[in-house]
Amino acid sequence: MKRPKVSILTPSINDNNILKSHVEWFAGLDNHDFELIVIDQSSSVSKFILNYENKISNFLYKHHNLRGLSLNRNYGLQFVNGDYVMFLDDNAHFDSEMAKMILDSLDMSNVDVLLCAISDENGNLTSYTPHKSPSSVTIASLEGRVNSNGIIVKNDLANKIRFDEKMGVGALYGACEEVDFLVRILLDSYKVYYNPLIKIVHPPVDYNLKKARSYGEGHGFFVDKLLFKYSSPSCKFFALRRIFKFILKFQLSFVPFLKKNVQYRVWCKGFVRGFINGEK
Repeated sequence: MKRPKVSILTPSINDNNILKSHVEWFAGLDNHDFELIVIDQSSSVSKFILNYENKISNFLYKHHNLRGLSLNRNYGLQFVNGDYVMFLDDNAHFDSEMAKMILDSLDMSNVDVLLCAISDENGNLTSYTPHKSPSSVTIASLEGRVNSNGIIVKNDLANKIRFDEKMGVGALYGACEEVDFLVRILLDSYKVYYNPLIKIVHPPVDYNLKKARSYGEGHGFFVDKLLFKYSSPSCKFFALRRIFKFILKFQLSFVPFLKKNVQYRVWCKGFVRGFINGEK
């Protein structure tokens, strides 16, 4: 039986050293069944990285003048040749053992989307995906099983659903684009499966006040979509859980001497702004 081919789609806005490390990581994989597509949003074409196209098989470099994670994921889909597309940041990676597990999982399962877990360098699951048991995923069980990295989707489905370009890093609302993407896939009754045995290594986010505000706006905008755009009762329940988290963070933001209280306060202000400006 023919193995499925997986296209790794990586938008990047970092310097040559980050991209060089990412491309060299890919070259170190047994990459016959994988391809890497880098969409570079930097101010100019990187001739340094472009040279790698002639040295590494199944690697494609494209420069794009417009910025935004979701926008460039959607833009990059036109270059995908694989049966599946995997969305990955330029500072995330997996080893050859995980690559084999990805192919085996896609080979043996009848799923439209495979969700991988996020781990540290030692293989410990992070707070992004803490659940340790493999499972089929519904809207009710989506939280804690999806991260912006490690989403593997059938190529035709990714092109059909696509990311909301108003959401995600570099967009108006800086978070929740991956959860929104999965919600719309699940609303169309596609099969989604979470396998925490497949681990994607991704470093923790540097969470400054600018990101706190942007992420808060993304969460608020997403809750607005859940309440007013999607008619499913599961979406309403999901929204209520998110609102409860907002209330909790709002209370924590006034706890004296709590190191994160300023971040929580900025996040909550962003949440309210994103919700008010949403798609009602």
